[in-house]
Amino acid sequence: MLSATLWAVGGALLAQEASLPGAALALATAALLTSARGRTGPWLAAVPAALAAVEVPARAMEAPRPGPVRVAGEVLGGIRRDVTADQTVVTLRPLGQTAGRVTCVVNGSAPLLPGDTVDGIGRAQAPSVVTGARGRPVLLIQAGALRIARGPPSWRRLTERCRLMLERSLLNTVSGVEGVLLCHLVLGHGPTLDGRVVSAHRATGLSHLLAVSGAHASMLGFMLGAAFAAIS
Repeated sequence: MLSATLWAVGGALLAQEASLPGAALALATAALLTSARGRTGPWLAAVPAALAAVEVPARAMEAPRPGPVRVAGEVLGGIRRDVTADQTVVTLRPLGQTAGRVTCVVNGSAPLLPGDTVDGIGRAQAPSVVTGARGRPVLLIQAGALRIARGPPSWRRLTERCRLMLERSLLNTVSGVEGVLLCHLVLGHGPTLDGRVVSAHRATGLSHLLAVSGAHASMLGFMLGAAFAAIS
């Protein structure tokens, strides 16, 4: 059971970071191990978990006018902390809608996870004020003004909680810009990086390490290690 859980978590994290290519890698790994061992095993748990974690891109909704606005929606994946500005940046799906996404910036500590629903009064901002908004409408709200209703248990909540715990552990071990950079290299993404660090990586052709390559290497190493342990 423990081995199946580890495989499922690894597959879900891989799909969350790399979408369909990550799910395909989890499927190929499971098929390879099944063929090599001649039987099914705990690695098959990575297949449904990876498929369930794939996020289908959705269109952006029309931006509200700048000013006071109600912030009400369901938290999706990709929760990002800005340790310097003490902010939490999340993607919301407005309540009652199946399409459309908004970026919500919460000032202060907000222990949010995918599946949570939030409600409160904030302000609409221009998308250009938030790095990574990707053209989506941006809503700014104070943590104290945000009401949070916890969502039901799910693989997505579990994997996001694990990622945030790993991120917190890395930041507690290595502080400053180095710790933030380490989060990106190991987990694929993390707290907001200093613009000069991002520019330096782009100038040297290493920006892909800040996206998913580091996470791919970490996850692949875990899955290969688990595979060799299962075979031996």
